[in-house]
Amino acid sequence: MDPQSLMIYAAAAAAAVFGGKWLFTKDTQIEERRRHVQKMVAKLREMGLTKLPNLLDDYVVGDYSGMIHKVKDLYELLMDDKARVAEFEKVANLVLEYKMKNPETRDALIAKVENLRHLYDPTFTKV
Repeated sequence: MDPQSLMIYAAAAAAAVFGGKWLFTKDTQIEERRRHVQKMVAKLREMGLTKLPNLLDDYVVGDYSGMIHKVKDLYELLMDDKARVAEFEKVANLVLEYKMKNPETRDALIAKVENLRHLYDPTFTKV
């Protein structure tokens, strides 16, 4: 084997090693990003949301066509007053439960509700 061929083989092997390392690094970055999205999906579900986590589930597994369908579902949810309120009602209830557990936030919440009640219920009188 002549030295020129040997140099070409060595260069090809080096390119393959570095190219493979670069590809695996990119793959690792994508996997890490998807793991973070998976954690976010769990948190969003814990917060009471359903449609957005379903859309992000498709991203995690790389189902981009499924994502497009879920974007449509999310759009329809946001455009429908009753469905939108129902989706966020779960979130609101979880936030209320969380705030009612802490005396400081509970008192602030009760004061806020009283102020709103005074604004929207003309028969209500403040004590």
